[in-house]
Amino acid sequence: MPENKKHHYVPRFYLRNFSSDQDRNFIGLINLKHNLFVSPAAINGQCYRNYFYGHQAKIEKAIGDIERRTAFLFRSALDNDVTPERDSPEHCILIYYLAIQFGRTEVAEEKIKELGDKLFKYMLESERPDVGPLDKIKIGCRDAVLQSLTHAVLMSPILWDLDFKLIEAKNRGEFITSDNPVVIFNQYFENPMTHFTRGLASRGLQIYLPISPKRAFLFYDKMLYKVNQSKEPFVPVFPIDIRELNALQYLNAKENIYFSDPLMKPEIDEMIKAFSSRRVAKEFTLKKVVIVENGKSERESIALATTRRFNPALRFISVDRTNERVSPGVVRDPHWVKIVTDFADAVDRGDEKGNDFNNFVERHPLRYAPS
Repeated sequence: MPENKKHHYVPRFYLRNFSSDQDRNFIGLINLKHNLFVSPAAINGQCYRNYFYGHQAKIEKAIGDIERRTAFLFRSALDNDVTPERDSPEHCILIYYLAIQFGRTEVAEEKIKELGDKLFKYMLESERPDVGPLDKIKIGCRDAVLQSLTHAVLMSPILWDLDFKLIEAKNRGEFITSDNPVVIFNQYFENPMTHFTRGLASRGLQIYLPISPKRAFLFYDKMLYKVNQSKEPFVPVFPIDIRELNALQYLNAKENIYFSDPLMKPEIDEMIKAFSSRRVAKEFTLKKVVIVENGKSERESIALATTRRFNPALRFISVDRTNERVSPGVVRDPHWVKIVTDFADAVDRGDEKGNDFNNFVERHPLRYAPS
């Protein structure tokens, strides 16, 4: 087999954290498409496609370098209860991995394809109403996963402000994971269909990533959420919340959910039955919306309304609803969003290199502007 042909979009080091055999080579899975239970399933055969990132070995190599550094961070969290200090190099690696994992799965690829298909059809129908119905036409998108991955990497600094906690499953509860393990949600906006609330810069953003059956990272907007404090280096989470978090993984998955203990199957089956009506075939619908800016001006825009969302009611998190300035579409730090977006645009034009973000920030006119 050619070197680097087998591109894993969920890394093996990550799935091995959910393995229960001594050599960490096998895992339990439920294939949602065929309702198939497999235990044990070989980890080497999970979450990969040949040349998923294309034939340039440097992309797979760069991702592998980040994975190796992240594997060390996860082991420190699992074995020694050590998490990165804020704004440290390790914190940057953790955020970088989070963005890479979010942007490189088959679900991310499908979202880019679906987005391109719907937006192109919308623009074509708006400008050429005589073109006729396009329902039976599928508009493709080349290198969709690379587009998704590049966007996620370049925009990852937007996540630097999020606070984060290590959480631990208690009372024999266990976290499951999936072939799309990074879950984005927003408890502040209780209606899961609210527009403009799950972008990386959105006020109220939360991101959930389990890293073993007993431990997970939770990232959150500290302005709107308070996570229960604990004398331990982790936050205890009990079965009623574990079920909600596992439901997020199930709803976020493309085809497979993964777990350590095969005895969890009846519990997982019950959860799937309870939440199956929330899984739908398509992620987006296009809608026209009116945006109010500064309480005065209005403009029309196109919103991608998601059709597959669930907002958990997590009891170990308290939500501050006293801030009346928070509304859908509000970002956490407009100046920082502008800086990061300008950098991404400059890289896209070829004016900047992707690894030169810090120098770009120092030169940006908004670097020292008051927020």
